[in-house]
Formats: sequence, C-alpha cells, structure tokens
Amino acid sequence: MSQTKKAALLCWQRWDPATLIQVCDTANAQQSLSAPELAAWRGLAAFMAEDGQALAWLDRAYRGYLDAGQTDRANVTAHTALVIGLLDIGAIDGLGEWESRAAENKPIEASDTLPQVWLRLGTVARVPLGQPDSPAASGAAAHLLQALVPPLLPQPEDLSPHERLLAASVLIEYYFQVQRFEQFDRLASLVEPPLLFDAAAPLLRARWLCNHGTAHYQIGNHERAETALQRALALSRQYSLHSVNLQTTVMLSRLLLDRSRVAEAETMIDAIDPRWGAGRTGQLIQLQQMRARVQLLRGQPARALVTLEDTQRLAEEAGLPPFEHGSRQTDQVQVYIALERSDDALALLDRLCAEHSGRSVLVNQCLRHLLLAWMQRASDPASSRRHLEEGLALAQSPRYPMFFRLLPTLAASICALALRAQVAPQFVDEVIRSRALPAPADADASWPWPLWLNLLGSFELRRDGRVEPGGGKTQQKPLELLRLVACERTLALGLDAAMAALWPDADDPAARKSFEMAALRLRRLLGDATLLWVSDGRVGLDAARASSDVQQRRRLIERLEALAMKPAAHDGDTAVRDECLLLVEQVIGFTRGELLPGLPAVPWLEAQRRQTRNDTVRAALAAASVLGRDQAGPKERELLETALRIEPLAESLVLRLMQAHARDGQRGDALRIFERYRQQLTDRGAEPGTHIEAQWHALLSAPTGSCR
Repeated sequence: MSQTKKAALLCWQRWDPATLIQVCDTANAQQSLSAPELAAWRGLAAFMAEDGQALAWLDRAYRGYLDAGQTDRANVTAHTALVIGLLDIGAIDGLGEWESRAAENKPIEASDTLPQVWLRLGTVARVPLGQPDSPAASGAAAHLLQALVPPLLPQPEDLSPHERLLAASVLIEYYFQVQRFEQFDRLASLVEPPLLFDAAAPLLRARWLCNHGTAHYQIGNHERAETALQRALALSRQYSLHSVNLQTTVMLSRLLLDRSRVAEAETMIDAIDPRWGAGRTGQLIQLQQMRARVQLLRGQPARALVTLEDTQRLAEEAGLPPFEHGSRQTDQVQVYIALERSDDALALLDRLCAEHSGRSVLVNQCLRHLLLAWMQRASDPASSRRHLEEGLALAQSPRYPMFFRLLPTLAASICALALRAQVAPQFVDEVIRSRALPAPADADASWPWPLWLNLLGSFELRRDGRVEPGGGKTQQKPLELLRLVACERTLALGLDAAMAALWPDADDPAARKSFEMAALRLRRLLGDATLLWVSDGRVGLDAARASSDVQQRRRLIERLEALAMKPAAHDGDTAVRDECLLLVEQVIGFTRGELLPGLPAVPWLEAQRRQTRNDTVRAALAAASVLGRDQAGPKERELLETALRIEPLAESLVLRLMQAHARDGQRGDALRIFERYRQQLTDRGAEPGTHIEAQWHALLSAPTGSCR
C-alpha cells in the first residue's frame, strides 16, 4: 500500500477530515493517487465534514472506475454512496440511481478491510432504502453485528470506534425495517459503553443517538426516543454539527407534535437556520413537512394541504426515491380526512398500498381499515367491526401505535369504538396511555379513566378501570361531594353552591370547615389528590381524567341536538339518519335507570334527577326531528315510545308521538296515546295543556283516512 493510501486510511480511522483533505490535495499535486481514488477519498472527507457534496465526489469516483474497467471498485463506491445517503438523509438526491448501480450485488470479496466494510454496510443499507430483505443483506447484518462484539484480544481487522457507530447506525435502520425491534437495545449495549463511545467522532455519536431515538420513536417508545434525541441535539449543538442538528430537530419536533406539544415543536422549527440545510434537499423537505403538521394540528387543514403539495412537488423535482414520499402522503391522507374528503383519503391509501412495500404497506393498510371502520360504524356495524379487527391487528404487527397521529381526536374515537367492541383491548389501552389521547364524547367505563363514576341505575366508582368496592366505613359526606360534582355538566361548581347543597343548615364558617374536611377525605378516598381541585371559589374534578355516565350522556345529547339543527340535505339524509341512530343507541346504553336511586331526595339531587329526565326528553325530540325529516316513521315512533317509558308525563313527547302516528295515518293509535296520557294526569289531579287538547280535538274531527 502506498504511503498516500496509508495516510488517507489513517485519517479515516482517526476521523480527521481536515487532514484527509490535505492528503488529497497533496496527492492531486503529486499525482500519487488515480483520479477515481482521489475522488473517492474526497467523498469520504466530505461525509466526515458534513459537506453535502459527498455524493457528487463519489459519482466522479464511480464513473472514473468504470472508465478504467475497475468494476469491483465501482461496486464498492456505489455501496458507500448508499450508506452515506442513508445516514446523511439530506444528501439523498438521486439516490435511486445509486441503488440501481449497486443492484448488481456481487459477493463480498475485497482484499482490504475498508472496502469489505463498505460492501457489507451498503448491502444492509439497501433494505431500509426500499429494497426487500435478502439472504445477502441478512448475512451481512449478522457479520456486522458480530463485529460489534468486543473481542477478548484486539485484532487487526477490528472496527475502529468510528466504524462501530457507523455500522450500528446502519444496522438499527435495517432491524427496524425487518421488525427485529429487540435488537435496538442490544446495539446500544454494544456501542455505548463510555470508553468505546467517547472515542468515536462527535458526528457519529450524534448520528447514532439520533437514529437510536428515531427507531424507538417509530415503535412508540416515546420516553426513550426523547431521551436519545435530546442527547443527540446537545452533541450536535456542542460541536456545531449543523446537518445532524437539523435532522435531530426535525425528528424531535415530530415527536413533540405527536405528544401534543405543538408550541414547543413550532418554536424549535422556527429556530432552525436555513443555511444548515444547504445542499440537503431531503432535510429541508422534512422541515416543510413538519410545518404542515403544525398547521394541521393548529386546525388549518387547507393551509397544511397547500404546504404538503408544494413539498411533494419539491421532492419529486429533487428526484428523491419513492419510499421517501411515504410519510408525506400519509400526512396528506389525514389532511383529506380533516377536510371531510374521506373518499379522496381512501383513494390515496389504495394507491399507496399498491405502490409501496414493506412496513409502509402495512401502515397504509392499517389506516385504510381503521378509516373504513370509522366511516361504517353507523351504516354497517358488522363490516365496521371487521375492519376494526383487521386494522388493529396490522397496527400491532409492525408496532404502529401512532395511527392517525395528526388527528388525535379521530384516533381516540377509534380507540373508544374498539374498547366498546372489545377489540384488542390491551393494545388499545396501551395506545391511549402512551399517546395521552383525549377521551371522546362517547367514551364509557371501558375507557381507561383514572376516575369513572356510574350514577344512573346504581352508584359505582372505578379507578383506572377497576371497580372500587363499597365499604360500610366510608364516610358519606365525601361521597356526597363526589356525586354532587360528578353530576355537573362541567364537573365543577361554585364553593358556595356546593356548601349550600351539602350543609344547608350550617352557617358559613361551619359549612366551610365541613367542606374542607370532606374534600380532604375525598382526596384520600380517590388515592390521587390531583383529581379533585379547589380554586378561585370553585370545586371540581379534573375533566381530562375523570368523567361519569351522566356527563358523557349529556355530551351525546348535545351532539344529537346539533345534528337536528343541521339543514336537511337530500344527498346526506341516510348518513345523518345512521349517525342519529348510533347516537340514540349510545344514549340508551348510558340510560340504565334513575339517577342515584335509593339515596334521600335532597334538593340538589332532586334537581339533578329532573335535569336527567329533561335530558331524555331533549334527546328523544332531537332524534325524532331527524328521523321525521327522513320519513323513518317506525324508528321515530319506537324512539318516542322508549322515551315515554322513562318520562311518561312529558307533554312534548306525547304530542310528537301523536303527530308521528297521525302522519302515518294511524289516527286510532294517536288517540290512544292521548287518552293514556290524560288518564295518567287525571290520576295525579292534573289536566292536559290547551295545545295538546287542540291536537286531540283536531284528530277527533278529522275524517277517517285523512291523517296521512
């Protein structure tokens, strides 16, 4: 080996790009290296120095080797370019052409250690870059993994500390793609012991930490991911590693957005110096994608769509390989959903499933099934359940808990749907907790609430999904305070109102002292003092972590009333009716009986019981309005009959049911409804109102058959 080659190799082993450039300049002046060799070393120096021209130098080397008939060296150069393109994600312009150049994958036969390393690394790198796994790739991965195991005695062919991190960064990308997630921590244990890790170049340490954090992020280990990414960010800032800083910032902002820390992510994105992305189109495109995500999470889907479309156009003009478009297109699917363009979302998912391979296909198939499950939940419950089962099975297969990451409300609703249907409950519970998903309006006791209260039909307290046994020693005032607050629409009320309700005969100082004691004991009973708050003259439960059947039922009724307020649309009547029937079914599911039966009829409880009965009337009238508009006569009458069994003296329900029967020509049934209602009033010493009496007289005087 010539002195120049030895000097260049020593610079590589020491990770000394500045000296390597000097060696190359001297070799150029002395013509001690061939033009292709010189270009290859300059490419490595550019990679070591975070220079975006690395692939341009390697392209010159590749063409020179081919012109000289040195196909084996050209092959090594192509594999080197694949590794650099994988690790320096901003330098992957035209990487598809490099993959084609390396497609003629020869057996790993090289006389020198460094070419052997590049050939193995390049063979492994082809898999995360979009090619299917192969015996050659798995064999090369196994060889590299074994090379990372510290030998008992140093060997001449051992990898340098820099090469160890280079190999580990490629391997973790490979193991993620082939779903061998158990290897992530093994790789860390092999390369992160301080003596080995600290001896490696800061650039490689930062890149390894960024890749390690990204891998954990992709499988939902967000705590570990954030720790690794923060370490990578600190290193990149300490050593002014601009490319890794940009890459890590983009990745960390993605994680923060997934965890609803939008303001933090936006601040990080805005602080990036655009000059860091010079020559790295891929990284700048990813940065734009994060901006689109911020826009969508800020409730600006139209702006997000424009940003994504511009970003996609830039990516295509830059010649980025197809696998690099996948996450942006998945984001576009979610933007379509936010814009209520579900058919466009499904069409794009179908195209992505046909065009992509590997994990990307599984992810898009998962999203497609879950979207269909949500769309069909009202119109075709059986089909919805099948899609739900298939979608969640796919989500578990590649460890994809972040489905619909940009639509947390939709993700939460799908999770609630799955819990009610008992589909993959353990996995769904894990998804909810790891993503801190907000409870949707129809979440019931199956949702993992830290605190849930059943108040209708019976009293039951659940903590973290487990029923708390009732105890005879439990003092009643803390429980009464809990029930009082839980019945409120916002789970909160004023302190004065609470004290007046629970201690009506006590003076203010005595009532306040009693309240403070009851609140203290209630916190002990709940086992989490933060669930109950007292502030600014009010007392309440943490509405993000606590709820009750009464509260959720009222939310559903509000959705029913909003549905009834929508103007009739001929094309959408079926969908509106299906949604209405689903809401009614959910309201009935919560309605298991009287509010807190068996408890004394104190004024506050009687008022809440009246409110609950009024809620039933509101729900029935709103739903009947939708169904009557859709001419769903039997469904409307069935609903009103059900509501009357709960609240038999509600005149508005009786009148609406009489009208529904009369509209369908059933005058006799309408008259029987009125007679039954009048008799119930008579038994209580009351009489029907003038409005409903007028309706009865109109029915009596109408000719037979004229009520249609």
